[in-house]
Amino acid sequence: MQNRLQKLNYDPGKIDGRFGNKTEASLRSFQKRRGIDIDGICGPESWSAIVEAGYSLGSRLLYLHEPPLRGDDVAQVQELLSTLGFKSGHVNGIHTSKTADAITDFQLNAGLTADGICGSITLESLKRYGSNLKLGELASLQERNRFNSLGTHLSGKKIVLSETGGLDATIASLRRSLGELGANVLTIHHPDASAQATQANTYGADLFIALEVRSDRPSICHFQGEHYLSPVGSLLAKKLVLELSQYFPDLENKGMALRILRETQMPTVLCRFNSANTLVRNNQLIASSICTAINNALGKGFTS
Repeated sequence: MQNRLQKLNYDPGKIDGRFGNKTEASLRSFQKRRGIDIDGICGPESWSAIVEAGYSLGSRLLYLHEPPLRGDDVAQVQELLSTLGFKSGHVNGIHTSKTADAITDFQLNAGLTADGICGSITLESLKRYGSNLKLGELASLQERNRFNSLGTHLSGKKIVLSETGGLDATIASLRRSLGELGANVLTIHHPDASAQATQANTYGADLFIALEVRSDRPSICHFQGEHYLSPVGSLLAKKLVLELSQYFPDLENKGMALRILRETQMPTVLCRFNSANTLVRNNQLIASSICTAINNALGKGFTS
């Protein structure tokens, strides 16, 4: 870990295999920059992020694989593809079938061998065609347009609600409130964020609202990675903070790259509350406030 952090321009101190104060400080700096929980612990999510950050553009072939290839190089290719108008899915550094299809489409248009593999020739073509364009703008515009196309009301929208345990009553109240407004709601009760994301992607949801209780400062988190910020997630998070601050006064809006935000293919927010008692006491009111926030986001939309 110390070697990898050092190669990423962090200073873990002497490379001696000991997890001292300097190593912890460098890990915390890395976690902050990558938008994951800043706890100074190198758990599975932090270790995966460290490994992924070590992949530079062109350092390996990119192709469809199971499990999917992940890394900063994948995110940079997705960013180039989306900038050129090829829909590669979220710019999240996860090489899914959408990314492979976008590579194939680009290769066909560029007169290259259409094998869906991003090697040196494909990469050079991507760089050449994308050199004079502003990266990321089109992907953001596409997400905004998809959201605008949903309309201004909850009726008929496919909403996923999830919790990792202990919030069944809150999820049930929210499901009832959304259902009364005509939304089609799928609830997921599972401790693993990746499993939740897989179910939501399979369902083809329009929006994903995840709930959990933590001891930290309460927050509404939307996706913000090294190469992309979700405009719809950010808008929805702002509306939720406005509606829910009356119950959680220190509530903040945070851009993060946690798995549930990164792996979902639809705009997603993670609501992290610091008091289960507050949720229980105000179950129906909080559910109503969340519905109001979603409706306000749909009503506002994005102007061109």
